[in-house]
Amino acid sequence: MKVLITGTGGMGAHISKVLIDNNVDTSLYGTCRQTEAISKIVDIDKIEMHKGDILDAAKIESVIKDNDIDHIIHTAGPRATQCRNHDYVNESETGIRVHTMGTNNILEAARKLGVKRVIYTSTGSVYLANKVHPPDGTLIKETDAVVPFDSSDIYASGKVACEYQGFNYAKAYGIEFASIRMAHVYGPWPGEMGRGRSVGEMVDAFLNDQEITVEEQVAQWTYLYDLAEEHYAALTSPNLKHGIFNAGSGTISGLSDVKDILGKKGDVSKIHVDTSKPGSKKFPFDMSAAADKLNFKNKYDLEAGVENLISYYSKK
Repeated sequence: MKVLITGTGGMGAHISKVLIDNNVDTSLYGTCRQTEAISKIVDIDKIEMHKGDILDAAKIESVIKDNDIDHIIHTAGPRATQCRNHDYVNESETGIRVHTMGTNNILEAARKLGVKRVIYTSTGSVYLANKVHPPDGTLIKETDAVVPFDSSDIYASGKVACEYQGFNYAKAYGIEFASIRMAHVYGPWPGEMGRGRSVGEMVDAFLNDQEITVEEQVAQWTYLYDLAEEHYAALTSPNLKHGIFNAGSGTISGLSDVKDILGKKGDVSKIHVDTSKPGSKKFPFDMSAAADKLNFKNKYDLEAGVENLISYYSKK
């Protein structure tokens, strides 16, 4: 197996590490702006690094052909906070173009060059339950409704469009395709990160006895290590033709819970969580499909993840 991972951010780096640890021939394709950060996660001497644009179809095809790639994990694309008009950066047009056209470039290259399987990194933001809340206690299943046509969430709509493309190519051309719908990400990553960086910032401040205030975020916090492992499980699962798989911890918690975990380790009087703003309601994933079809189960609950982050930041 020879695998190309698109996207040279935290997800691509951690998936690369899992592949290298399992002796998989691995190549990374992307902007390569964060090579130093990647080197803190995986030995980059053991992977092939290819600098290129996900919108450059010819370059992608050249890399796949020259490296005899037969499997692809497609993580490349702007974060949610770079696509939504109410978030930090309003780059909606770029978000749509990079997500949808970038995914099409990957799928078309896979079709032309005989790539067997494509794993796509999607998001739990696609679920309608994020906007129209089901009854309390509901677990979100992969078969649940996704955002409708009149949604204002450009990021979620773009991800759904990419999933449709993947299933179109799976049905039309026989490319094996799986979409991994990830929940809220946190974990060790020294490069650029979305809102999940708050957990690491809290741990770092705790270890260095620094004052910090973070805005409460109630979410399905899911550790990077588990997310990378689930991608690997989808990559190597036998008899997988096409499917959607939730990727989440299965529990909802907040940064206040992170503070409570840190409080078991020492003084948290300088760690402040601002709970003044009401957050949106969240619902955990049903993870039974990943367990049944991918033989995958998470290893890290929030406490185990925070403890691992303490170990990571202690060594920095």
